[in-house]
Amino acid sequence: MYPNEHFWNIARAIGNQVVLGLDAHRPDAFNEKDMQLLERFAKRFKLSVTEKIAFKKG
Repeated sequence: MYPNEHFWNIARAIGNQVVLGLDAHRPDAFNEKDMQLLERFAKRFKLSVTEKIAFKKG
């Protein structure tokens, strides 16, 4: 998690969407508690969370 509050305040202010994720290199390394921590962090900063990113061509 990138915990710099100033960064997340700017991201929210300009309307960026964020994708939450963990650096789990194996399925058994996924930690539900860490994911819940990320979700609380996003709510605390009122971030716009999305599960999909739309890439635009040229």
